[in-house]
Amino acid sequence: MDFKFVNWYTQAIGSVLGIIACIYAYLNGFMFVYGNIENYFDFLGFSGVVSSYTLVPLCILTLLLAIIKSYNPDVKFLNISIKNINIFFIVLTVIIGFMGAKIYFAVPALLILFNLVSYKLEIKINENRAVTDVIEEKDMNSNKIRLTSEATIAITKKEMTIDLLNKNANLQFITDITGFSEEDVENIKKESNH
Repeated sequence: MDFKFVNWYTQAIGSVLGIIACIYAYLNGFMFVYGNIENYFDFLGFSGVVSSYTLVPLCILTLLLAIIKSYNPDVKFLNISIKNINIFFIVLTVIIGFMGAKIYFAVPALLILFNLVSYKLEIKINENRAVTDVIEEKDMNSNKIRLTSEATIAITKKEMTIDLLNKNANLQFITDITGFSEEDVENIKKESNH
């Protein structure tokens, strides 16, 4: 299962819902607008001030990272993978989201954090595929070995039958030794012109 589409799509939806949760937090007084924040330092506290200044830009940044991932998930910025940058900003956005928008940030957080769960799920699926491929390859090899050994035994029995026919051995003796039926021995006798 390919999670690339689901990853960036859920992150984008989570970011948009995060912006909506920020607006709701602004309306309920958990956070304040930038120009109005200095009057409410005592009321907001540290978490309110930090989230008031950073939560909306972080939600916008996670939305932009989701869009970048949708076009090219292997991009590197300053020699750092976009995947690692994305994970950092996902975790930071969720932490600050709960600091500012409180419980109203739960649904956006779940959608944004889906990336981390799907990365681990994708790794598990790939590991299971690799294990299954190894088991199937071992089964195929054991079947080849089994078929090869069965073919070798059949050839050996046929050679033994021909050798016993050359020595004029009794038909019952040949069937007992080789395990062939009397018809099989007769057919081998016709093939070898005895």
